[in-house]
Amino acid sequence: MSKYSALIKRASNATAALALTVASLTPAVMLGSSAKAGQMSERQILMSNSQINTASSYTVSFKPTATTTIERIVVDFCEDSPIIGDDCSDPMDTMVVPTTGTVSVLLNGANGINFTVSGTDGTEDEVILSAADGSGRTVTAANSDVVSFVITGITNEIATPGSFYARIVTYETHNAAYADNNVGSYIDAGGVALATTSDITINARVKETLVFCVGATLDYNTITDCGTGWSNQTIDLGVLESATTATSPVDVIGTDGNDHEGAFLLTTNAFYGADIYYTSANSLRVGETTCENGDTFSTDQCINADAVTAAFPSAGTEKFGMLVNSFRDNEIPDGEGSWSWADTNGVTAGTPTYANGYGWDTDGQTLLGGTSSVVVNDVYQLTFKANVAATTPSGFYSTSANFVAVGQF
Repeated sequence: MSKYSALIKRASNATAALALTVASLTPAVMLGSSAKAGQMSERQILMSNSQINTASSYTVSFKPTATTTIERIVVDFCEDSPIIGDDCSDPMDTMVVPTTGTVSVLLNGANGINFTVSGTDGTEDEVILSAADGSGRTVTAANSDVVSFVITGITNEIATPGSFYARIVTYETHNAAYADNNVGSYIDAGGVALATTSDITINARVKETLVFCVGATLDYNTITDCGTGWSNQTIDLGVLESATTATSPVDVIGTDGNDHEGAFLLTTNAFYGADIYYTSANSLRVGETTCENGDTFSTDQCINADAVTAAFPSAGTEKFGMLVNSFRDNEIPDGEGSWSWADTNGVTAGTPTYANGYGWDTDGQTLLGGTSSVVVNDVYQLTFKANVAATTPSGFYSTSANFVAVGQF
């Protein structure tokens, strides 16, 4: 080989080496990144609501890698890539982000510094936070301090639920330029993956309930349900005498009663409570005798009764009546419902006493009273009274009544 050819070959090799060196430097120049740039750690964005097309606040937090002062923070949302410096070819077209306002940037959860919100919405979806020149968020312990802030005024994408990304970039200058494919000279950066969802719906059903039982018992305080404490369906007032008033329960000894009182138990989840009605065709009577409310005859085989609750007369004046004497809230917690007594003509009368609360209506279905809301295993005491006159004919007197509970759901 000639000296001339050797020189040409060495020159060609040197040129190739130079070209390779330049080529290896080219990508760093194109990214435009800073020599100080780092990747922030423990970065996250907490969405207050991930439902599509729904207002949400985004809580951003991260640990910076440098001890410095941050004057600008960019949060750039992109549907296809979290990579810093990549072109965002699929922006969040239907996401709404704030373009005005202020955000308090905290250090370790305290001592907020106000940053002004600018940014773009619609085709870029960038939220840009800028502090006043020279008064940004100072980081005192690199890789240890946590910077956090809350972005409000965001509406999630309207489109189908799915993944998207946010790029977080910090700068030392309050007016640093940012573009998704040209981030400039930044302090720290990092990507975060997020997702929108559709809410789930959970259904359940609660059946309407009404438990109601009526009967005779030796003591209404022993009743806890429809199977416990009941004896039979008969209250026997015994042998009636004009000198005394018979009030249930009437003792067996001396009067031939059966020592029973009436009661009913009510449980219902009816929101507006339940009303109790009763129906009786006659007052106390013998056989098929027909009784009329307010009948004043003392020589027929029918003991007089008043349709409207009233004071019960003294012994010797013929009369029959019924009273809801008291009720017991039988379940824990107590006080889930309250009872309102009514006159037997349906007019609320408050809590009656032995002096003013007895009646017996034979003119159809009659409102006895009701609860104001739900009740659980509440027990109500039915007290019966009877007087006879000296002229009341002898005989076996009897009547019956049907009780109905009506829930108001």
